[in-house]
Amino acid sequence: MNIAVVYDNGAVGAHFGHAKQMKLYRLAPTGIVLDSHVEDTHASGHVAMCDFLRDHQVQALICQNIGKEACSILLLECNIDLYAGISGGADEAVQLLKEGKLKDFQIKYYSQIFADGKEGACSTCKEDCGCDGDCSTCHFEN
Repeated sequence: MNIAVVYDNGAVGAHFGHAKQMKLYRLAPTGIVLDSHVEDTHASGHVAMCDFLRDHQVQALICQNIGKEACSILLLECNIDLYAGISGGADEAVQLLKEGKLKDFQIKYYSQIFADGKEGACSTCKEDCGCDGDCSTCHFEN
């Protein structure tokens, strides 16, 4: 399995569409990390980022924030598992994914993004936290 994490200085980066780097992990079927490395995306925008993931044969993406268009592309066109609303260390997030502890953060349906219909609202909040789009104050902390 290949996993990508939106990456920023060792941590899960803030927003998918503007990621300058991704940390890519290649896992064995047993879940052991065979290798990982940080790679510059040299891309901007949802379509270009999705192409980057497709080029690297990514099956799962971990990020903090993601918009409607990117969610739609990842789920419907690229068939990539999406885990959003995650912060903390990138390596720790991958470990939690391997342990099955990110299930509550998996976006399975397009309708889960902006389900309340408020553009600009935090797309990955799991409760009414009043963050008004500043997800750094409301989601999973490592």
